[in-house]
Amino acid sequence: MDILDITLDEFAVEGISQTVSPYLLDYLQYRGRSQSGLGLSLSSDRVIELHVGDVGGIDFSVPTPARMNTFMKISVEFYLTPKLDKVALDLIAHVPREEIVYLLVHGTSVAIEDVSAQFPNLRGLHFESTPLSVALPEANHSRDVDIFPSLRYIFLDRIVVDDSDGWEPLVTFLLRRARSGRPLRSLVIIGSYHAWPNITQGMVGEFRFDP
Repeated sequence: MDILDITLDEFAVEGISQTVSPYLLDYLQYRGRSQSGLGLSLSSDRVIELHVGDVGGIDFSVPTPARMNTFMKISVEFYLTPKLDKVALDLIAHVPREEIVYLLVHGTSVAIEDVSAQFPNLRGLHFESTPLSVALPEANHSRDVDIFPSLRYIFLDRIVVDDSDGWEPLVTFLLRRARSGRPLRSLVIIGSYHAWPNITQGMVGEFRFDP
């Protein structure tokens, strides 16, 4: 099947949904449901990019970046810098969320609390060059037990750690999942100059830290 590739240059925020959604809905209806699950990649700077692809064959017991067979690419550049996280959520709304099993977030394109209720079958979560406070915000603790019930691993690549909070948002997240009876199977942290986080036995099944 052909790749759907949409590029919008110097675009106004208000017109995104009306412009993009008809193409997405028609294409996804034609493509049909994935048998092995989909991966979703989000990145933002002044340009938002959203990629969707098949991730068949990925072993979710081994926390490594998934290789996506991308079939949908959306790139939007704005002439005024908007709230990019809100735009990203608007684009996600058109993706078959129950089919997403892997999410890759570059930078600050979206916070975990914003998508936690949208991907019930998500198994792998990968953050790249994202502030830890954005990836795992401490707000809304009461919802932590409901975040990604199917999640098996988190991969943190060159994560940005605030000197004042340190690894506290991550430790809090892991503790609340463990106490809810759904501890992560695996956690990998690579490319961080911060000291080893205080992760104890029972908080996660397997932990690897490669500075």
